[in-house]
Amino acid sequence: MKIFLADDQREVRWGLRILLEQENETDIAGEASELTEMLVEAQKIQPDMLLLDWELSNVRMSDIIPVLRKLCPKTKILVMSGRPEAQSVAMSAGVDGFLSKGDQPEKVIEAINNVFGRGEG
Repeated sequence: MKIFLADDQREVRWGLRILLEQENETDIAGEASELTEMLVEAQKIQPDMLLLDWELSNVRMSDIIPVLRKLCPKTKILVMSGRPEAQSVAMSAGVDGFLSKGDQPEKVIEAINNVFGRGEG
């Protein structure tokens, strides 16, 4: 599975990369620290999943989700946020899953598996 990481915090991207590289069948296909870079690179790469920081940009991400769906129609979008109240807005915008930035590493893997229908619970 090709995963693209989009977060403006280098430490978050690094931590996710370390965690996900330990998983079988998972490749980090690319990274972006800002919105324009993410849109361009994700369109080129067409990852299986985009792990996206809901606060990546000053632009409302709920407006960006439909753009991403057109650019990467087969890509699953898993949103991360430090604000739990963002979950309902993100899900209403049409993302495939939501993850709190405060979640334990096991929850990250569980959320990814759930989005792909491989989760146990």
